Amino acid sequence: MEVGQHGADAAKGESRGDEKIGPGLTGLDRAPPRRQSSLERANRSRTDADDPPPVTDGAAATFRQALLYAVALLPVSLLPSVLGTTGPVYFFGALACSGWLLWATVRVALDHSRANARRLFLASVLYLPLILALLVANKVG
Repeated sequence: MEVGQHGADAAKGESRGDEKIGPGLTGLDRAPPRRQSSLERANRSRTDADDPPPVTDGAAATFRQALLYAVALLPVSLLPSVLGTTGPVYFFGALACSGWLLWATVRVALDHSRANARRLFLASVLYLPLILALLVANKVG
């Protein structure tokens, strides 16, 4: 019997009965699994990460809502200065932070890419600690 012959016989449903081991169990009738190269893995992971997420009606509504809240947050963040509880450093700092958050939100609302979503996430995570630090640093009275 030729090497790999018993696997071919088993595929046809034929068995001669002289095999000591079951068909296909020797491993001689199939090639070893091919290992993926590091370049292939890097290409696959890069292209998977660079694909934009699918934009659905739910995603578009989420981005519109984020934009609405970012616009509403701008005057609210300036309120402590208008009421006189903070000084000009807080006012201009809060204006810059709120402008940055609004800019990141507008970008992701217009272009639903992963990079823009990451920028918005970073801006939203850093926004509140920056505003609170400005409040503490420039408190009047």
